[in-house]
Amino acid sequence: MIENVVDARLELEKANEKLTNFLYLQDSTEGMAANLPRIQESHKEILFSEWESQLMKVEREIFRCKTATNGLIKLINNSFHELKKYHLLMYSTVRSTGL
Repeated sequence: MIENVVDARLELEKANEKLTNFLYLQDSTEGMAANLPRIQESHKEILFSEWESQLMKVEREIFRCKTATNGLIKLINNSFHELKKYHLLMYSTVRSTGL
């Protein structure tokens, strides 16, 4: 899951760079001569801010999942430790009573 988010972040950065380069090209002499379709800077900002927002939501949810998972692991380890202490207490009680 984390790898997918990292890949998505890299893809976002590459797409942003390509679109930025296209915006510069379309305003250049070469771009105007090529009669390229026009893309407005504002459209780029809308698209990439939405993309960034969605990616940030996923990153937050992954962080929450990791936090919850770490909490569960800690709870399980603590429960196991308590069970082990109880087992040792019971074992020593049985041994001391000679049962």
